[in-house]
Amino acid sequence: MNEVLRVVDLTKHYSNFRGLGRTAPVRAVDGVSFSVNGGEVVGFLGPNGAGKSTTIKMITGLAAPTSGEIYIDGHNVAKEHTEAMKCVGGVIESPDMYSDRTALWNLRYYASLQYAQDKKHDRKYIEERIEGVLRLVGLKGRENDKVKTYSMGMKQRLGIAQALIEMPKLLVLDEPANGLDPDGIKEIRDLLRTLAAEYGVGILVSSHQLAEMQLMCDRCLIINRGKIIEDRKISELNVDAKGNVSIVVKTDKAAEAAAFVREKFGAEVFAGDNEIRISSSLKAADITRELVLGGFNVFGVSEEEVNLEDLFMHAVHGGSEEE
Repeated sequence: MNEVLRVVDLTKHYSNFRGLGRTAPVRAVDGVSFSVNGGEVVGFLGPNGAGKSTTIKMITGLAAPTSGEIYIDGHNVAKEHTEAMKCVGGVIESPDMYSDRTALWNLRYYASLQYAQDKKHDRKYIEERIEGVLRLVGLKGRENDKVKTYSMGMKQRLGIAQALIEMPKLLVLDEPANGLDPDGIKEIRDLLRTLAAEYGVGILVSSHQLAEMQLMCDRCLIINRGKIIEDRKISELNVDAKGNVSIVVKTDKAAEAAAFVREKFGAEVFAGDNEIRISSSLKAADITRELVLGGFNVFGVSEEEVNLEDLFMHAVHGGSEEE
């Protein structure tokens, strides 16, 4: 995959925090590094105040970093700002539209601003691009309706359409499913998956809806207190940093079975009342077979499922819901 975003040691300090009678700098973003590839949907997660919005604003050119570098499609944002910004589209917070005007009017107005200094694209090209993005986001046939008549989901899709007029290499979205009903959430999810899979757009999406992020994303980044503390593929949620899967075996001799597995496989094992939990890269079938051959009764075997919420809570709070 081609890299469309690279963030290198990005830092943002604010010096206007006053406490205990003195001014102290606040590190909103502290040495953040990550990348996004074309065709990849990356979730950007973190608690309130973790540094998500500040990072997004720096990527989209709305805030200047204290230090560090940002590359969009190979262009350094600080040194090649105009070229870099041509490669990124974004919807930060909620889409800002003229509600008493039609969707078509809004897109034409935005395009006129975008292409004001660009003599390479004539009116025909712009109209074709607008029609294309309307079809892509599922608003073709509703483009002559006033925006104020749109549902929340339609407004979000219109905002994404605006960001896609000159198909960017990178799309950055902040809470795109916020306030949407289940149908609207699925529409946004399907749209983003299509943009990534069929058009090769790299997508960085920030959200607090962890279950939806697990369905939508290929990878997730978790930021807390200005630092990236987790970078995990969604397909690897059930695997720990060593590549081990948590296997749960139901048995009537848990303590003895745990000792047997430790000696046989050298695995990390925890014994409960009627079960053992094994952290191992081995297959569950292999462990079960050896337990049975060793004379243990096995009443059930499963791989413990871990969802994105589990990963988030463990990464941010050490597994507790309280800080």
